[in-house]
Amino acid sequence: MVVSALGFLLAFFVVQLLERLELTRNIWHLPLFFVALSVLFGSLLGLIFAP
Repeated sequence: MVVSALGFLLAFFVVQLLERLELTRNIWHLPLFFVALSVLFGSLLGLIFAP
């Protein structure tokens, strides 16, 4: 549960950084990209911290 929350927060900060740098112009659907990043980061953190 904690790992998925950390993945969500990490994805949130990455999307905020991309928006600040104006790199999200070419992303077709930003909420879908955010969900995909959340799943990706949650999975990666789960592999690292809870093997």
